[in-house]
Amino acid sequence: MSGFDLSNDDVISMNAQLSFTDSKTSKTEDMMDAIRDLFNSSDLPIDEWLDGIECEVLQAKQGGGWQKGKIRLVTRLEFIPYEPKQTEKTTSAITHSIYPVSNSQPSEFS
Repeated sequence: MSGFDLSNDDVISMNAQLSFTDSKTSKTEDMMDAIRDLFNSSDLPIDEWLDGIECEVLQAKQGGGWQKGKIRLVTRLEFIPYEPKQTEKTTSAITHSIYPVSNSQPSEFS
């Protein structure tokens, strides 16, 4: 199942009790603002987390020892549809590949 990132103007409808905005419907931008507010209301240095905090990482599966760098918090909302939406363009492409428009070639079924 593949998903896609939501743009700021996309609208989300969900259980209000699970929503960061406490609302049944919210724009992605409002949901992200509510998530930021949640972090800002805590004692976490959110600006530092967004810019990156100096650290070292030891990757368990990669090996190679400790590596210096930064760790940062990246927030995004991703939507994963249960069934991919079939567009008219996709339907048209499928139809043309099954039933060619050109009749200039003889058909083996004629």
